[in-house]
Amino acid sequence: MRQPLANLALSVLLGGCSLIYNAGNIPAVSRDAPPDMYIPDANAAMLTLTDVSPAQILEGTGDGGSRPEILVIHGANIVAGAQVSVSGAASVTVDNTMVTVTSDSTYLALPLTSMVDGPLAAGTTVGLTIQVSQPIPGGGTTMQTIAGPMLQGLDELTATASYTQGTTYSKIMLPTFTITAASTATNATMPYELRATSTIMLGDITAHGGLAVNTAGGPGGPGACPGAGAQAMGSCPGSGGAGAAGLGTLAAAQGGDGGGGGFAAMGAAGTSGNAPGAGGAIVGDDMISTYTANEPAGGGGGGSNSGLLGSKPGDGAGGGGGVIEVSAGGDVTAGTIDVTGGTGTAAEGGGGGGGGAGGAILVRSGGTLSIGQLTATGGMGGGTGGVGSSGRIRWDNSAGTAPAASPAAARGPTFVGMSGGSTPLVLTATTLYLVGTPNATVTVFAPGSSTGVTATFDASGNASVNAALATGFNHVCAVVAKGDQGHPESQECIDVAYLP
Repeated sequence: MRQPLANLALSVLLGGCSLIYNAGNIPAVSRDAPPDMYIPDANAAMLTLTDVSPAQILEGTGDGGSRPEILVIHGANIVAGAQVSVSGAASVTVDNTMVTVTSDSTYLALPLTSMVDGPLAAGTTVGLTIQVSQPIPGGGTTMQTIAGPMLQGLDELTATASYTQGTTYSKIMLPTFTITAASTATNATMPYELRATSTIMLGDITAHGGLAVNTAGGPGGPGACPGAGAQAMGSCPGSGGAGAAGLGTLAAAQGGDGGGGGFAAMGAAGTSGNAPGAGGAIVGDDMISTYTANEPAGGGGGGSNSGLLGSKPGDGAGGGGGVIEVSAGGDVTAGTIDVTGGTGTAAEGGGGGGGGAGGAILVRSGGTLSIGQLTATGGMGGGTGGVGSSGRIRWDNSAGTAPAASPAAARGPTFVGMSGGSTPLVLTATTLYLVGTPNATVTVFAPGSSTGVTATFDASGNASVNAALATGFNHVCAVVAKGDQGHPESQECIDVAYLP
C-alpha cells in the first residue's frame, strides 16, 4: 500500500526503511479524459429512455419528395444494433437501416415518414408510442417504450373553393383556376398561400390586378392594393399619384394622367394633361421578406376635363397584381403563374388612370421544382397614364436552375449539404451550408438562440454558418434580411440531429 510522501520522508529521517524512487509507481494522468468525464461501457440490459423529439409530426412529412423527419431518442445504455418501432398510426414508418447511436450511448436517431392518406382525420391528433429493442451480450434482447410525438392530421386541398388562407395541407392537387379580386378595400384580400407538407400539383394560376372601369379603380389581387378612382391617389404605400383636373381653358382643359403604382421600381408618371400624377415609390424588398412590407400598389386616378373642351370625369386606375405563394415540403409541379398588374382606363375621356404594379410570387420546393412561366409585370395605364412597376418573384430550391420568370426571380435561402443536395439528417459538426442570391444576407437561428448567426452569400451564391446547435434534436431556420421568425414567408427551416 502506497504511503503519502510526507510519511515516507519521515521514515527515512527516523532510520526506517529506505526510499527508492521508481517512476513506474506513479499513476499516469490522462489529459484527454479527466476522471469526472469518464464514461463506463454501456450495459445493454439497463436500457433507459428519457425523452423523444420532436413533439409534433405533421401528416405528409417525408412523403411526396419531402424531407423525412428525424426522430431523436434520448436515454442511457443505448447500444449498436438497437431497433425502433412506432405504434399509434399505420401511416408512420421508421427506417431502421439508418439508425445512428452516439458513442456515449445516450442518443439514437433515425428517419421517420408520415404518409399522406393515413387513417387520421384532418384536424385531429394521435399520440405515437416509441419502442426501442436491442441485443444483450450473451443472448436475448431488452425492450423499453416511451410516449412519442403527436401526429397532426391535415386536410388535402383538391378544390379551389375549399381553400382556407393560412392553412397547411398534407398535399395539394388543383386544376387550372383563376383567383378573382373581389374587393376594392385596402388590405381586404389576403395573399393566396398554397402550402403543403408533401407535394403540390397545380395547373395555371391567374391573379391579375383588377381592371379599372370608367371612373372606378380596379380591385387589387389577393394581398394587393386597389387602384384609385378618378382624380384620386391610392391609400397604400407606393400608390401612383393622381392627375389634376383641367384648368378650364382651351389650352389646358385636359385633366392630368394618373401615375403608375410602384413596387420593385418606381411607377411611371402620367405623361400628359394638367399636372399629371407622379409614379408610386419603391416599396418592399427583393427577398419578399414579409407580405406586409411587399404589398403591390395600385395606380393613381386620372384628372377630369373641364371648360372649353367639355366637362368629362377622370378615369380610374388599375389594381395591384396578386400575391401568390406555392410552398411544398416535397415536389412542386405547376403550370404558369401570372400576377400582372391591372390596367387603367381612358373610357371617360379625362386623364387616363395609371396601371397597377405587378404582384409577388414566392415558389418553394423541398423536392423537385417543375414550373412554367412566372409573370409579375406592371399594368398599362389608360391612354397615356403611367405604367405600373414590375413585381417581385422569389424561388427557394436546392437545384441550380431558376424558373423562367418576368421579371427575373431572386433566389431565397435553402439549406444544402456540404457538396450540394439535401442537408444530412444527422450532423456531427455544427456547420450548416446554404445556397441563395449572391451578396444577399441570411441569419440562421438554432434552438435557444435569440440573435442568430448572420452570413453573406458569396459570388456563387454559397454560404456557411457555424450554428449554435444543441446535442440532440434541432429545429433550425434561415431568415432573410428584413424578415423575422414570426412570418413563414421570411424563413426556411429544417430539422436535424446534432450528434457529436
